Amino acid sequence: MNQITPNFAHKLEQYAQRLDQFIQMFQNQGVVPRCTDIEVIVNDQSGRYQLPDSDILRGKTIVGISCSVQEQISTADTVFTPLDRTVVTQTVINSSYLTLNADSLRFVENIPLRDLVVTTNDRRYTPLANVRGFNPTKSTIEVGNPTTPSNKLVVGSAFLLHFYYID
Repeated sequence: MNQITPNFAHKLEQYAQRLDQFIQMFQNQGVVPRCTDIEVIVNDQSGRYQLPDSDILRGKTIVGISCSVQEQISTADTVFTPLDRTVVTQTVINSSYLTLNADSLRFVENIPLRDLVVTTNDRRYTPLANVRGFNPTKSTIEVGNPTTPSNKLVVGSAFLLHFYYID
């Protein structure tokens, strides 16, 4: 059975403190943000992937975003999405860029996904401008040089994005 190391417990405590600070900041303003995930499936090796529609996020104000990565603790460890897809590799994340659109405005253009990665050492999200009317279907992830190396993009794997939003 796995045991929690003192280092892991300390990091978990730091994360909880940051999360409490984040929630307190919004509560002081009378706003409590919510969080939901979007899985962007690698359905081919083209390198351009449209975000799927989300009834939860469509039309909302996005206040922050983060991205999960295939961070392996051991060679036998694999990170999966909530829908049991393998999360894309760090190599893919390092050469991928996110563009987010509201219905009438592009509010994030080509932000590197590596800048949004949540790691065991840093679990903060990246704050975004409070733009209303988020439209996931007008938003994309693009992978630079998607076919080099040839096994870089694995069809069936997915990008896992975490969106922090308010109504």
